Amino acid sequence: MKITYAKELPFIVCGLSFLQPALTVIQYQNICMIATALIPGGKMCLTKISCMLLKEKCVSTLSHFLSDAKISTSEMQNLYILNTLKTYKITNC
Repeated sequence: MKITYAKELPFIVCGLSFLQPALTVIQYQNICMIATALIPGGKMCLTKISCMLLKEKCVSTLSHFLSDAKISTSEMQNLYILNTLKTYKITNC
C-alpha cells in the first residue's frame, strides 16, 4: 500500500492566508493541502486529484470536506475581494 504525502508549499500557505479568518485551523490546513495537491496533479480537476491521493475513498472524503465543513462561502468571497483590492491597490470602490 502506498501512502501519498505532501507538505504544504510555503507560497500556497502564504497565498491563502487571507482566508484564515473564515476558517478553522483544520479547514485552513485542508485547503492548503488540496491546493498543494493541484500542483503534481497538473490539472485543476478535483476528481483526478482526489483519486490520485485517496483512490476509492476519495468520493466520501472529499465530499465530506467540501459539504460538511460548514465553510461560509460569502465570508470567503468577501475576504477574497478585500485581498484583491489590497493586492492591486484598488481604491474608490
